[in-house]
Amino acid sequence: MPSYGFIGINRLRAVEESVRERIHQMWDRTADLGASRIHEVIELVLSELSDMMGAQCAWWMGTLRLSDIPSTDPTAGWRSRVIHNLPQRPGRECANKDPVRLIKEYFVDEGIIAILRNAGSFRVHILHDMVPPEWFQSDHYKTLYKDVELRDAIYVIVPMGENVESWMVFERNGFDKPFYSDEERELLDYAMPVSYTHLTLPTK
Repeated sequence: MPSYGFIGINRLRAVEESVRERIHQMWDRTADLGASRIHEVIELVLSELSDMMGAQCAWWMGTLRLSDIPSTDPTAGWRSRVIHNLPQRPGRECANKDPVRLIKEYFVDEGIIAILRNAGSFRVHILHDMVPPEWFQSDHYKTLYKDVELRDAIYVIVPMGENVESWMVFERNGFDKPFYSDEERELLDYAMPVSYTHLTLPTK
């Protein structure tokens, strides 16, 4: 399991001081809101991190792992429990497709399955690193994501217990936008373990 309170020196050097300060101010504001206002906390974190990373939209997903599931289950027992969207506005529409449900009901997404297989550790994954270039020309992409011009997505997953995980997904939409890079990965790697585990996940 990761050590959430430790911030390594490499991460400190990678993230600019002004950004680090903004991250800590963000978490201070969540503490003022308190766990009883968890949906406001989630929206605050999604909004702030979206602005820092140039994401067009963002959403949060809580997942649970079921017991007594068959070995053939493609998601290894993981199910999405609740999804909370950052309010959308014109020009910032989300693809916002429940990746776990889609795997169960429609198709096998090897990128998402790889994320699920690494359950139990803090991790940050970038969509374009997980799929081949032709994925963006596939029927799957055209059906689910082309309408919002999904360019890339970055997933940050924090384990909240042995069978519970918290996902935050930040979408970059617009064919003229660049892919995410190590800069955004390092920002999330720094930001999320700092204070996130004190939150109580919503159930609806």
